Amino acid sequence: MVEEEEATKYRVFFVRTGQSDISNSRHLSGWCDAFLSQQGIQEAHEASQELINSGYNVFDVVFTSTLSRARKFAQILLRDLHLESITTYHSWRLNERHHGWLTGFKSKDTACKYGVEQSVHWYLSKGQIPKITKNHEYYANIAQTSKEYKIPEHRIPLSETIESCAKRILPYWDSFIGPMIRANKRVLIVVHEHAFRGFVKLLQNMNEREISLIRLPSATIPIYYDVNEDLVAFNEMTFICNNDKKQAWLASRWENRSRHIAELNLT
Repeated sequence: MVEEEEATKYRVFFVRTGQSDISNSRHLSGWCDAFLSQQGIQEAHEASQELINSGYNVFDVVFTSTLSRARKFAQILLRDLHLESITTYHSWRLNERHHGWLTGFKSKDTACKYGVEQSVHWYLSKGQIPKITKNHEYYANIAQTSKEYKIPEHRIPLSETIESCAKRILPYWDSFIGPMIRANKRVLIVVHEHAFRGFVKLLQNMNEREISLIRLPSATIPIYYDVNEDLVAFNEMTFICNNDKKQAWLASRWENRSRHIAELNLT
């Protein structure tokens, strides 16, 4: 991160996508084209209300992935903000981290099959997840969605780490999103959880260990970064919500992390 006085300041906004109809039962969605659950729809409405309450309710352009749950989440946000007419870009480079063979798995499933230590290793993005194969339950879903959006076959990952996810995002960030930010466009990015980590890694110049430990805000708490001309953050993310909600999330994030580790330990 850099000192604020060193360069021009731009601002870029992020909202994390809400719960999908797969992740509502704690399964990994990844590149599977799952839909928003009812909770995910409600989370989109809550996020838009936070933007309205904070006065951040005008944007020039929105970026999100090709996956249905992200497109629906963005659509709800823009409708609530009365911004249906602004341009929304969808790119496969903003898709969620590809969970490979673990797509559709629960934490307990992974621990039972591969062991607790290996499961935590993958959860913290410290190794390559086993690759998805054509006999996987969700392979056809992923292949069909990729075909619909004309994703080059050689570009479709079979599994990813946070590092490789960030590298996938980088060309789109540099060539398309970045120029919009530098042109003083008011940019909103609707992003998946692990792809969000990829953005945080880029903006805050974090290493693999640092990004694996960070806890991201929920879908109901939008955030923004102030960045310089090189698109490096001046500071950590700023939450767009009231202080009570922020403190409640800060308290719950450790509880949620402990619960996840407990699940991996099958307790």
